[in-house]
Amino acid sequence: RTLGRTGLVVSEIGFGGYPVTNPDVVAYALDKGINYFDTAHCYNGGLSEETIGKGLKGKRDKAVVTTKWCPYHSGQPDKKEVFLAQLDESLKRLQMDYVDVLLTHQVGENSDGLGYKRLQNPELFEAWETAKKAGKARFFGCSGHDGDLMQVMNYALDTGKFDVMLCRYSFLDYPEQQEFIQKAKAQG
Repeated sequence: RTLGRTGLVVSEIGFGGYPVTNPDVVAYALDKGINYFDTAHCYNGGLSEETIGKGLKGKRDKAVVTTKWCPYHSGQPDKKEVFLAQLDESLKRLQMDYVDVLLTHQVGENSDGLGYKRLQNPELFEAWETAKKAGKARFFGCSGHDGDLMQVMNYALDTGKFDVMLCRYSFLDYPEQQEFIQKAKAQG
């Protein structure tokens, strides 16, 4: 499947890296055809990124890697220099020069107290442009799973600034989600 507006082709099943601690599991997933690996700066205290990096060592060209920056998880401000420092730390843990996709993580009022307003932060986009120009990230997106998810995702889609959106899928919690997915698909 093509991932958002990236042109990247990813396996239908991705590897969610939150709990992973064994690099052999990552290598096994890649060997079995999973090529999309998702992690975050804050997952398992950074161990997730380290483990995925070890599991993909020597095979980076076969994987699509996503990580997320999330300053508020560590009580840091949403400032350009903080975003960039987190990305540099993530790349070091992953033992990679770049990630394919960089997401601003867990956008939603219950998670961050701001919801979609966090996506209006000019420093977020300044950091993104700096990272992209430096070759540290190829595509940009956002993730979320709170009760205001549809508001957040619709806002993100309507801005046209995001290549990828990663969100919780639940037809029970978000009955309008299928319509949103079709709207997103129509916009690439």
